[in-house]
Amino acid sequence: MKNNKPEVAIIDYKRLEEIEAVEAVFRSFEEAKQGKTKELKGSLVDLWHEAQKD
Repeated sequence: MKNNKPEVAIIDYKRLEEIEAVEAVFRSFEEAKQGKTKELKGSLVDLWHEAQKD
């Protein structure tokens, strides 16, 4: 007998926010590479710059 229960999507909103933040950082890098903006945005970028100083 086939199970006719509908599938349930479980959304992890915290993880989704993290993914969106990373995508925003990558967009910022791409825009900077293309000369669209001179300023890189995002906390991950700030962390990366801090890591490069060491």
